[in-house]
Amino acid sequence: MGFFVVLFYTGWSKLWPNQGNYAGGNNPSELRFPGVSYALAQFLADNYTNKLVGVGIDTLSSKGVSTRLFFAHITQQYTTE
Repeated sequence: MGFFVVLFYTGWSKLWPNQGNYAGGNNPSELRFPGVSYALAQFLADNYTNKLVGVGIDTLSSKGVSTRLFFAHITQQYTTE
């Protein structure tokens, strides 16, 4: 088998080029956009650690901002060390 890159299409890119809409707001406290859930990030880390070489998404970040807890980003960080 080979290596994998996972690409997520949320449809959020339709809000571009209006940066305020794309980011969910104009101030850092207003930011709101979809991302990868903790459960999915953990599933990918648990099952594809040696095969998954990249993750892409059509939002500002894979971690998303609907909360200040960035579980997906933390999971990605610690599984690549």
